[in-house]
Amino acid sequence: MSAPLSCENLTFSFDKKPMFNNINLTFKEGEFVGLIGANGAGKSTLLQLLLGLLKAKSGEVLLHGDSISKLKRREIAKQLAFVPQSIELPYAFTAQQLVAMGRNPYLGAFELEGEADKKLIDKAMRQTDISHLQHRLVNTLSGGEKQRVIIARALAQQSPTILLDEPIASLDICHQLETMQLIQTLTEAGKTAITALHDLNLAARYCDRLILIGKQENGMTGIISDGTPEQVLTDENLKKQFSIQAKIDLQNEKVVLSNILPISS
Repeated sequence: MSAPLSCENLTFSFDKKPMFNNINLTFKEGEFVGLIGANGAGKSTLLQLLLGLLKAKSGEVLLHGDSISKLKRREIAKQLAFVPQSIELPYAFTAQQLVAMGRNPYLGAFELEGEADKKLIDKAMRQTDISHLQHRLVNTLSGGEKQRVIIARALAQQSPTILLDEPIASLDICHQLETMQLIQTLTEAGKTAITALHDLNLAARYCDRLILIGKQENGMTGIISDGTPEQVLTDENLKKQFSIQAKIDLQNEKVVLSNILPISS
């Protein structure tokens, strides 16, 4: 059986400047993958390449073995859901109406949601703790509430693979933990999640696999390390890619970073 999402020999240039070169990645069913790296490392760019929103110079992204370049956006949306870092929201809509847009790939033109769609919409809102916001206009919500609405829209889409770009950045600590636990629960049920994250401790606590993106010795952006949190969050990687030093411990078989200090340049 082919992987739900993979890329082969993916090469990308930004403004004619080479960025990624021959990236090969395979994501398995039920994996919770964290993309980590310093600001500007290329996490968001990689997510957009995997989604087919950016066109690679060469190589290809595969959805269950099929090239994403040969699929229509509606077909892609049934396989991949996306939670962007920021989005221009249609403020005239309520939170519930926005979440309902996650069902659009399955509906015909002007077709209304059926009972099954409505149940999935309600479930997504419960999962993200926004049921009480259903009738609120989006422009009256806080930044964190808007983010949870966008996550709920992606859940309502019912795609087997979900890509998230800094989904917890604007959330308070309680909703950060709840969101990470929700993603973990979804992957335990078989969904694949690929999430760009800045918080290394949360990434180590919840993700099965970390992919560290950064500058290689040749100056190109690439995969520095790919493996378990324990394999990726090493002294060398922390110093070279994040310019920090930290005490690295294992607590309940999870990597925990403490005494984090910047390394003066």
